[in-house]
Amino acid sequence: MDPATINSFLDQFIQVIDSGFGLIQGDVAYVLNALIVISVTLAGAHWALAAEAPIAPFFRKVLFVGFFAFLINNWNALATAINQSGAMLGLRAGGSGLTLPDLHNPGRIAGIGTELFGRTAELGRGMNILSDFVPLVTILIAAFVIMFGFFILALQIFSALIAFKLGSLAAFVALPWGVFSGTAWVAERPLGWVVGSAMRLFVLALIASVSISFVDRLPAVFVLDAGGALNILLFGLTLLMLAWFGPQLASEVVSGQPHLSGADMVRAGQGAAATAAGTAVTTRLVMSGAGRSRNPSASAPAPSPRAAATPIDHSKMQPPRGRGGRK
Repeated sequence: MDPATINSFLDQFIQVIDSGFGLIQGDVAYVLNALIVISVTLAGAHWALAAEAPIAPFFRKVLFVGFFAFLINNWNALATAINQSGAMLGLRAGGSGLTLPDLHNPGRIAGIGTELFGRTAELGRGMNILSDFVPLVTILIAAFVIMFGFFILALQIFSALIAFKLGSLAAFVALPWGVFSGTAWVAERPLGWVVGSAMRLFVLALIASVSISFVDRLPAVFVLDAGGALNILLFGLTLLMLAWFGPQLASEVVSGQPHLSGADMVRAGQGAAATAAGTAVTTRLVMSGAGRSRNPSASAPAPSPRAAATPIDHSKMQPPRGRGGRK
C-alpha cells in the first residue's frame, strides 16, 4: 500500500471543499442580508411602536446581527481553528511527538500498522506448522490484528477530516438563518455539530498519540518469549476497539449519555451466539414438523382414556342453587 495515495486524495478533497466556500459565499451573503433587513426592520418597528420605547432590545438585536455577520464572513477560518484546537489538545494529552501535520497524514499511521505486521510476522519464521501450530497461529492473529487496528484508526481519522469539511460547508449554508428569530432553529444544530466534530478529532488524536508513543517504546526486533505475541495481540485488540468506538465515545460525551464499555464486544459475541442457537432450534422444529406431516398416523393424537369411559347421565345432575341460600 502506498501511503501517498490516501494523503493526496485527502489534500485534493480539502482543497475542493475550501474552494466551495468561495463559490457559494455570494448566495449565503444574499440570504444573510435579506434576513438582516427583515430582523432589524421588525426590531425597529417594535421599538418605535412600544409605549416606553426601550432601546436595550433594539441594541441587543444589532449586536446579535453583527455577531452573526462576523461569524459568517470568517466561518471557514473559525471552524478550522476550532477543529485544529481539538486535535492539538488530543495530541498534547497523548504525550507523544506526533504533530498536527502528522495527524493530517493518515497514510503514515496506516504505514505503522504495515510495519508492525512485518515485525510481528517475523516471529513465525522457521517454525513448523505441525509442531508449532498454536504459537504460529497466535503470531499470525496478532500480526493481522495490529495491522487492522492501525488501518481502522487511519480510516477513522481520514473520515473525520473529510466529514468536518463537508459538515462545515453545510453549516455555512445554514448559518444565515440564525439571524431571524423565527428561523434561528435552523442554525443551532450546525453550530453544535462543529463542536462535536472537534471533540471527535480530539478523541482520535489522543488514541493515535498514545498508540504511537507505545510503538516507539517497542524493541526494534521482537522476541518470542512467554508474552511476546500475546502482548502484541492485546495491544492490537485494544487499539482496534478504541479506533472503532472512539467516534461513538466522542458523540456520547457531547450528548451526555455514556454507555460504552469493554463489554460491548462481549455482548456482540453473545448476540451472535444467541442468533446462531435460535437458528438451529428453529431449523430443528421445522424439520420435525415436516417429518410429522409426511407420517399422518404417527402424528395423530392417541385417544384419551376419558373418551372410552361410560357416558355421563345428565338427568341426575341438579341445577345450581341460587345466591339467596337454600330453598
